[in-house]
Amino acid sequence: MPRRAENVGTARVVLTLADLAGIETALEQIKVAGDRYSAQRQRFINRQAVCRRGASAFELVPSLVRRFA
Repeated sequence: MPRRAENVGTARVVLTLADLAGIETALEQIKVAGDRYSAQRQRFINRQAVCRRGASAFELVPSLVRRFA
């Protein structure tokens, strides 16, 4: 977890309205082309992950957040 402190530090970043406008302008310049995933990988999108105990990954997230908070 060498990047953990860096990632947590991003919560303290404050963006001004001018910053957000600049980001929006930059994003508008990006042309999206093609599929994000190959057809083979697309089959796995929006599937519910299940751990060995039967709990879904989505059910485990709150407990993981509490553990590392």
